[in-house]
Amino acid sequence: MSPVPEAISSGRTLETTHTKERPYRCSCGLSFTRRDLLKRHLTISRHSASQPEDIHRQPADGGLIPEVGNPPSKEVGQIPGGTARRIEDLSSPAFFEEAGNASEVLSRSPSIPTDANPNLPYDFALEVVSGRDEGAPLDMINDPSLAELAHMWEMPNTQSELETTAWRSDLNPGYEVCPRLSEFAQRRDPPGADLSVESSFRQGMEASVPSAATRDLVTQHVHQTLQNMLAEYRSVLHGFDLPSQFRLNRYVKSYFDGWTQHLAFVHEPTLDLEESSIDFVLALASLGAQWCLEQRNALNLYLASMAILRRRAMIDNQFPSTARLGQKLEFTPKKAYNLLSTAVILLGYASWESPTASSDISTLVCITTPCIEMVGLTECAAAGTTWLHWVEQESRRRLCLVAFVLLETLSVAYNLPPALFGSRIGLQLPCESRLWHATSAEDWARLRATPGSRDQPLYRDALSSMLQWHTARRRLDFEMTAEGGYVLMHGLLQRIHLLREVSAPLISHESDLPGAEIDRLKGALNIWSMLWDRSSRSNSDLGSFISCTLLALAHIRIHIDFSPYERLASRDPTLIAVSLLRCPPIPSTPSIISALAYATSALSFTIGIGIDSLAKNYKYTSAIRHALAGFESAIFLSKWLMSLHEARERDHLTEHENSILHRIKQNLTEAYNSVNNPEDMFVWTQTRSPSDWNGKQMALATLAVWGRVLKHDSPWSILGVMGASLDQYASRLADPDSFIT
Repeated sequence: MSPVPEAISSGRTLETTHTKERPYRCSCGLSFTRRDLLKRHLTISRHSASQPEDIHRQPADGGLIPEVGNPPSKEVGQIPGGTARRIEDLSSPAFFEEAGNASEVLSRSPSIPTDANPNLPYDFALEVVSGRDEGAPLDMINDPSLAELAHMWEMPNTQSELETTAWRSDLNPGYEVCPRLSEFAQRRDPPGADLSVESSFRQGMEASVPSAATRDLVTQHVHQTLQNMLAEYRSVLHGFDLPSQFRLNRYVKSYFDGWTQHLAFVHEPTLDLEESSIDFVLALASLGAQWCLEQRNALNLYLASMAILRRRAMIDNQFPSTARLGQKLEFTPKKAYNLLSTAVILLGYASWESPTASSDISTLVCITTPCIEMVGLTECAAAGTTWLHWVEQESRRRLCLVAFVLLETLSVAYNLPPALFGSRIGLQLPCESRLWHATSAEDWARLRATPGSRDQPLYRDALSSMLQWHTARRRLDFEMTAEGGYVLMHGLLQRIHLLREVSAPLISHESDLPGAEIDRLKGALNIWSMLWDRSSRSNSDLGSFISCTLLALAHIRIHIDFSPYERLASRDPTLIAVSLLRCPPIPSTPSIISALAYATSALSFTIGIGIDSLAKNYKYTSAIRHALAGFESAIFLSKWLMSLHEARERDHLTEHENSILHRIKQNLTEAYNSVNNPEDMFVWTQTRSPSDWNGKQMALATLAVWGRVLKHDSPWSILGVMGASLDQYASRLADPDSFIT
């Protein structure tokens, strides 16, 4: 049996924890506070296994005995000991080529024995003989489930460790030293590289681009470049400070992990932040910080980006008219593209966050609309033949389509007239996701050559085919992508809105559209549902949630327009609840069966996946259009159930209506039995058994379910407003007399 190590027997381990002693020593002379830090140092520096006769022993006075013939260096950047590397050597491209990829380095890292003499440097060869491995903190990287963490670095504990592992930028100019070594090996920039905007590490991008999972978008060099770019706008930033490199990188990555999953137009594999405008980078970071629930930083980044955008677009604070903007915004297509990219991202933030940001919506819409015209709403004459040319065209196409979707979502949420008519869009629908996410020219070419891969149709051609299918039976010979489905659905929602406007003298907000238009729209929605079911996204739970909610929203809008009563722009739950009370009940008629069915399906899916699970899962609740659909579904079902309760017509329901009513009761019973403290959530149902609930109690329970989903933690404050509004609306429905003033 091995003797008890001296460090443990004397209580040295506890002493090390509190005195910051550095007992873990390497043969090169360095010492560390923790074993895993020494292990990482040994792996990265590639020291050979030390033999006892080669080890530099430590005398009683604690000084290091240097190797014979090598006087101790007094230079900060020089590591004592003849076998040590200079810190400057870490900036050599040859070092990075030798070290290899961080994931490979960490995966082959053996452990350090714990029973070695604490007064000696660790002998790396001892572990091979002993076969011992206690599993240092960094050993978890070998776990396949944690492989994605392999590119992460661990911050050293002390200033001396910062100096001796080349984390200080003044000792290693032009490089960010972190375990992600293979990317830097490709860059080939010498130490002290130029930090100007024009300098770029992106060489040979056509051949290969690091994937999103293996590269940091904000490196030390990029961060310094952004600082230089920011200096030009200090006069309008009012003391704004750029977040640290690590926070900024986290925010930008969160942008791609969160918001852009639904509306992707920034091509991450080829994105070069050094070549981007500073307001665009700050806008990306703003949405990323919001996704991280760091609202204070998100707002600061948004305000800084907005101030720079105003300066670049020469816009004052008076919300100028579109005509005035049209005279000022006479930019080249490239500059218009840059402005539009920033404006679209900022619009995605301002539309759904605090009133501080929502006051800028008019300005951003006025920037967005003319810039779309300048970027172009028609396809280029020549299709992209190379990867980068194709990426440029697809990014331009997606940017304009995403702008259209955002503008239309604003119209749906805030009862605004459309800012861009879909009939003017002559662009192809977005490509399939696998093409968009290809990380190299070779991958892109291989995917393009796959049988069945072809270009998407023009937006207006696809929409026309869907609207005419029920009469002309035109063949739909394209595969709808998820992003294309979003765009087409918003085109149908815009058509519903415009039909209501032109029919306004004949119908009210509570009336159905003309019968011929209802048939045309429902036929198009059925085609949309069929095409969606054939897409890859429909196979996931998220795909089912998307289709249920969007179809429910469209079918409801065909029969009734709640937007004048919702008043979401006020951000006042009390005002919204009072306004919803004025909306008349929905009569039970055969024409609304499809809307009831889809609204019930959305409720069923919400309860089936788990109310609290759904509420806390950002991928479901972060998309505003899905939240809007859930909000309107709750109102629609509650109005219908209240009409049944007040009319006492339950015995006269059709077979379809009885089936829907039975399904709603089943879903609400499941919700009652699955949530914690149901008596608190369903307070207005008087805690009776769900099987005995009448129409009014079912209406209140439906509002309670959607209110709970929407008001849980979310990146967007507007969702909390929706949830609180449904709660207050339910309170007023349950006991209207208590709110009479």
